[in-house]
Amino acid sequence: MQWQVDFYRRPLQSETGQPLWELVVCDAAIELRYWSMCPQSEANSQWIANELRSLQSETGITPDRIQVFRPQSLSIIQAAAQTLGIAVEPTRHTPALKQHLQQRSQEYSGMAGYTGNPTTRSRLNLHRRHHCRKNYGAIAGGLPHFRRVNSIDFAIDQFPFWKCPMR
Repeated sequence: MQWQVDFYRRPLQSETGQPLWELVVCDAAIELRYWSMCPQSEANSQWIANELRSLQSETGITPDRIQVFRPQSLSIIQAAAQTLGIAVEPTRHTPALKQHLQQRSQEYSGMAGYTGNPTTRSRLNLHRRHHCRKNYGAIAGGLPHFRRVNSIDFAIDQFPFWKCPMR
């Protein structure tokens, strides 16, 4: 038995204005669904270990391993799992977790303390600062959008090498 786990900051705030972090756990068949939130001041591996321990005692299930797809949460989940003696597998193949996260993301806007979509704000800052590349702004989904160059002639006309600063 394996669990798919995510721990990440959500677009929610506590009553005191602290960002909320959410631990989401599910199995591959999505028969097990669990989530819990904590304020940023409590977000650490000990809190995660306590939540996983309580989930183990509630379900009577101890997973063989925990799958984590998000690199940003891997180290904190590894530290929590190590205290419980559970192996952690970093993998991008977590379809059940991704489906469960999609469902959860639709529920945030109706929750108290909803602050908006954090990915839009953070992705707007991802524009590359490259002297010879034009930035066409962000598309509706929040991802930076660059026009694709289809021909070398177009590229030469749009980005002449004599306009690039020499370092």
